[in-house]
Amino acid sequence: MIPNYQYAKQRAKEVFDKYGTNDPLEIIRKQPCVLVMSFAEMAAAIGVKRESLVTICGEDNHDAITTVQTCPKGNTRYLITYNQQLPDYQIKTALARELAHIALGHDGSRSEEVRNEEALCFAYHFIGLAKED
Repeated sequence: MIPNYQYAKQRAKEVFDKYGTNDPLEIIRKQPCVLVMSFAEMAAAIGVKRESLVTICGEDNHDAITTVQTCPKGNTRYLITYNQQLPDYQIKTALARELAHIALGHDGSRSEEVRNEEALCFAYHFIGLAKED
């Protein structure tokens, strides 16, 4: 399966138009069933060292991670954690990519490579959008 770049670009514009901002953190915080925390906040909440969150399941996740849980009633919940020690522009890019997974309805039914390519496309276009004065 190939990534649907056109749909990713379209959804980026729709999300921007709906919220009137390209600040992914602001939008993520308005979503029902989405919790967003920095690595430091998550580490404190679960009682581990912050550095241990960088490597999960043998993979390096230096910028952000989204965890998805489908509840028994069919609701989907998301937990987004991000590295607060990165420069602001990297945090914004990472969170735009994580927002993309939610906005694009990524549910694991397609390959990780396809999902990541679509999320990168969404983030690129989303960050490039700006409010008209």
